[in-house]
Amino acid sequence: MKYHLIGIGLGVGKRYTFSLLRVAQHLTKSELVRRTGMSESDISRFERGDHGLSTAKRYAEAIGGKLEVAVMINGRCYAIDVDQTMADEEFREAYKKVIEQHAETFRALADHDNQYEGDE
Repeated sequence: MKYHLIGIGLGVGKRYTFSLLRVAQHLTKSELVRRTGMSESDISRFERGDHGLSTAKRYAEAIGGKLEVAVMINGRCYAIDVDQTMADEEFREAYKKVIEQHAETFRALADHDNQYEGDE
């Protein structure tokens, strides 16, 4: 999926690619490597549209901006809270890892509980 940034104050609905914004800020890919900690090949992949929200946010901040995401539904524009979305995503991933790491323990507890349910 390709993301584009909407240029605020530069014309309603005008869209810019990340690479165009980088060039407009007089930044090289090498400079973004330094600022983001990403590899140059990751920067290239990102600019071609291969990225997620966390990478898009890092990239936007590295070129001096802030990632804003909006969804158009039936002609209405809804701003998405990127920070909250990422926090929710990170929480779900962390929760999933805890469940996976302790799956055996949870199964054993459930088996134990099921074993004694009939005794009541």
